[in-house]
Amino acid sequence: MKILAVDDIPDNVELLRQILKEEAEYDVITAYNGADCLTKAKEQQPDLIMLDVQMPGMTGYEALEKLKEDAATEKIPVIFLTARYRDTDRVVRGFELGAFDYITKPVEDDVLLAKVKVIARIKQAEDQLKAALQEKEVLLQEVYHRTKNNMAAICSLLQLQSDHIEDEQVLHIFQETENRILSMTLVQQKLYQSDDLANIDLKEYLMDLADTVFENYQMRSGNIALTFDIESPVIVSNDTAIPCGLILNELLSNAMKYAFPDDATTLSDQTHQISVSLYAMDAGEIELRVRDNGVGLPDDFDLRNSPSLGLELVTMFAESQLQGTLELKSAQGAEFIIRFKESVKR
Repeated sequence: MKILAVDDIPDNVELLRQILKEEAEYDVITAYNGADCLTKAKEQQPDLIMLDVQMPGMTGYEALEKLKEDAATEKIPVIFLTARYRDTDRVVRGFELGAFDYITKPVEDDVLLAKVKVIARIKQAEDQLKAALQEKEVLLQEVYHRTKNNMAAICSLLQLQSDHIEDEQVLHIFQETENRILSMTLVQQKLYQSDDLANIDLKEYLMDLADTVFENYQMRSGNIALTFDIESPVIVSNDTAIPCGLILNELLSNAMKYAFPDDATTLSDQTHQISVSLYAMDAGEIELRVRDNGVGLPDDFDLRNSPSLGLELVTMFAESQLQGTLELKSAQGAEFIIRFKESVKR
């Protein structure tokens, strides 16, 4: 354990060195003023700084302020050395600046060693935690790469099989299945890239997914504009993000395929448009809307008795998995409104 001892009186520094020599694992480096303390703290990266409060030029308080302002030294624990420990205002100021502890002068050997050992135990615990996190990171990388590779292999097989399919209806089924797999893969990718391994920004995820689905269908569906109205951020769990992604995939796919047929003369004078909206509402409720200004749905259309597998999946994901509600409006196009509850973070 590396300790930086700082005092403008050389005899005091030597006394600290002699006391700490009782423990073989302590490596003591020295500084005799605040400026030297800052330089050596940054260069040597000690595990602990023992810092005298009263020093000419730059006091210990001023040195601690500068240590905390530098990202390279802000986390190094500091124990103040002072002969005026009973001055409450000074003690409070030190703790407010981020001091770990105080030791009064003249220094008592047992007290000094006991407080340094506390720091040593904390450092050991931190090192063990860092090692455990590193092992977890390696494991997560392996899981992510295996999941990604397996999903990619499935998509490749679907694509290969699609090359031999002439029936348009069957071909669409394969393409839709590939898009569903893609939506689940994108969740894993977002979680892997995030610092939070349990939650995901629904805005970022849905926008990326929508862009991907849109590009795939746009190549064969003509000129359609895709717009977004989404709050940032809306953080949800992995279990919520996946059904939301699958819902969006189905609704976008349906809109791209059916909302703007080539023979729809009613749309000749307006821009073909699909919009995706996401709102975090009161009481932890989230609302997802997917709307198009296409031909709309028949007046007698029954969402829950639709022959479409995609809409059947949308209903299942919205009501069963998200425990939410699904509403359909069919005026001047089609609009699907999904509402569900989640512990929302903004």
